[in-house]
Amino acid sequence: MNMQSLESALVGRGYLDCPTLQGIVARSGETPDRLLPALLNAGVLVEAEVLFYAYGCEEYEIEPILRDLLKEKKAPPAWLRDLFRNYISSEKQLQQSFEDFLVESRQFSEEEVCQTLARKFQIPFLSLRNTSLGADEFRLMPPELIQEFECVPLRTVDGVLHIALAKNIDRKVEIETTLGKKVVIHLAPRSQVKKVLSDWSRLLPRNSQAANGSEFDEVFLDDENLTAQRLADPSDSVVQLINQLMFNAIEEKASDIHFEPAENHIQVKFRIDGILFPIQTIDKKSHQALSGRIKIISELDTTQKRAPQDGRFKLRINGRGIDFRVSIIPRIFGESIVIRILDKLILDLELGHLGFSERDLALFEANILNPYGMILVAGPTGSGKTTTLYSAITRIASPQIEIVTIEDPVEYIIAGIIQIAVNDKQGLSFSNGLRSIVRHDPDIIMVGEIRDSETAQIAIQASLTGHLVFSTIHCNNTIDVISRFANMGIETYEFTSAVNLLMAQRLVCRLCPDCREADPNPDRKGLFRGRGCLSCKGRGYQGRTGIFEVLPMNETIKTMILNKASPFAILAEAKKQGLLTLRETGLEKVQQGMTTLDEVNAVTMDPQAFGRQPASFSKA
Repeated sequence: MNMQSLESALVGRGYLDCPTLQGIVARSGETPDRLLPALLNAGVLVEAEVLFYAYGCEEYEIEPILRDLLKEKKAPPAWLRDLFRNYISSEKQLQQSFEDFLVESRQFSEEEVCQTLARKFQIPFLSLRNTSLGADEFRLMPPELIQEFECVPLRTVDGVLHIALAKNIDRKVEIETTLGKKVVIHLAPRSQVKKVLSDWSRLLPRNSQAANGSEFDEVFLDDENLTAQRLADPSDSVVQLINQLMFNAIEEKASDIHFEPAENHIQVKFRIDGILFPIQTIDKKSHQALSGRIKIISELDTTQKRAPQDGRFKLRINGRGIDFRVSIIPRIFGESIVIRILDKLILDLELGHLGFSERDLALFEANILNPYGMILVAGPTGSGKTTTLYSAITRIASPQIEIVTIEDPVEYIIAGIIQIAVNDKQGLSFSNGLRSIVRHDPDIIMVGEIRDSETAQIAIQASLTGHLVFSTIHCNNTIDVISRFANMGIETYEFTSAVNLLMAQRLVCRLCPDCREADPNPDRKGLFRGRGCLSCKGRGYQGRTGIFEVLPMNETIKTMILNKASPFAILAEAKKQGLLTLRETGLEKVQQGMTTLDEVNAVTMDPQAFGRQPASFSKA
């Protein structure tokens, strides 16, 4: 805007007379940017200040915005003068919009500014804060158009598409032409639109262009801090594929990253809540660099490509240290790599949060407080056995108690506890390590897993000589544990004397609380399902919970074992005493709306229908 049009506007609207304006102009100079401070210092009316700013930034049409905000907030002219001086006399107008500046001033909320803009442009205002959006809504528009126009599809009503925008409202005709349908625009706060689109973008398959030909020049170790800002900096030599994948995996709360080489590409997968999700494919040319970088940061042999290797490393991501465990095995098309993420932030070791029923939690807590004996937790790999034992140890740990664990490997470091990692290359196996631990005078011993008869025998003897022993074993249920120990050569009188409690467990996905709804299947009336939303990334599930089968070894059960009673008879007696099988506790959680029948079917079987496959192995 030129000086002459500004002067004409000020005089024409009656804010100043010509002599007064000419005097101010003469003192300030012949440019609008010098006139504004002079107008402010001369105490010109607030309306004149608003008019000047409106003409100085015509594309924003600020005058009605400020007028409405002033009317609602009753801001004094002095405050407005300071606001203008702050904004105009600095370079902020070159870096951010006036709307953003108003929000930053903390005098107006983002929603207040957005509502004022909506009134000015006569567009409906919409807050996305409590709006439930799922994968179905985002199918109303092609992903590339959602990204191009930075819009949030909301719904279709009578063939008209409703969308939320924070900007690009002048492109309505272009949007309608591209989509071939009528569009209704809702104005939403910019931060809320960005948040929704950021959550939605994680549902999209990630392309692998950044991965092709990637090289790695720097390793993040304990003294480095990996953040989104560093990853977004193209000038930083460490902005590479592996760091980005690990950062994304942490954001997604994944437990593992899988790199699976195929003939022409590498498939990357994240394991989230126990389920593997394909994330992206990488050009096969990057395999050697990828494998080499992971080996270097894990301190593995980079020249060895034909033998399995295990390692670990640590990164600092968003200011917190996270451990990563690496497993590499050779396969036909190259080395397969799995990185286990050991993030303590998402590790919940509170016993009451694991999913126990009141009865089972009371039994378990009572038994872990015993001075001696053995507690065995059964289940397959990945069923949460170690987390349950960590929770028990954390519950009873104190400076007066010596606790020693032997694990393969040590997954999480627990303060105040002696933890030993199995090292078969150095001759430190479960059995050898356990034998040495017993001589170390501990009060409580945790054995990561009982794999063989020697380890089982030493653990039994330790529990019979005054130690409390925790351990895990790979069995399907509590009754199978009895047979398993008998097959390993443990005498029944030793087993019944040593063992205090048998427990089996599984993990099932928990229904997302934001999109849980009644299952429309008439055969599942009264049950629930997850519709899929942004909160759960369209999966319908969010997090996992345990289902448990707890069998206390009371005198009746011990007598039946000594008398060689059948597993069916022992199970029947245990159920008379209140035992709920894994399937029964799972079905209770289904009835409570915590999970689905598909989830329970995937991890349990009806004990009265041996050999029958679960009804569904669907996980999503």
